[in-house]
Amino acid sequence: MKRSFRISAIITLLSVGLFSCKKYLEVKPEDQFVESSVYSTEQGFINHLNGLYQDMGSTSLYGGNLTLTFVGVLGQEYNVSGTAGHDWYQHANYIYTNSSQNRQ
Repeated sequence: MKRSFRISAIITLLSVGLFSCKKYLEVKPEDQFVESSVYSTEQGFINHLNGLYQDMGSTSLYGGNLTLTFVGVLGQEYNVSGTAGHDWYQHANYIYTNSSQNRQ
């Protein structure tokens, strides 16, 4: 009985070790690109660069609030609302201290 148990245990361990499902578990994600496939062709490289430039042009980065909009507000290029709750009100009126900090 012991001998047959050992033999079956060895056969089971060998079969699991030799015939694993490694390739079955390697699934390519559908919502993102795999690095090896993006850089394998020239068109993939160009598409990746275009995506980077597109992200850099968002309003929260270089193309918007960080530099151009702030300078435009200071130069009175934009008509900022007269209410104090507007995001750019303090900059448009050259108020450099925060009124809520002064009250503390």
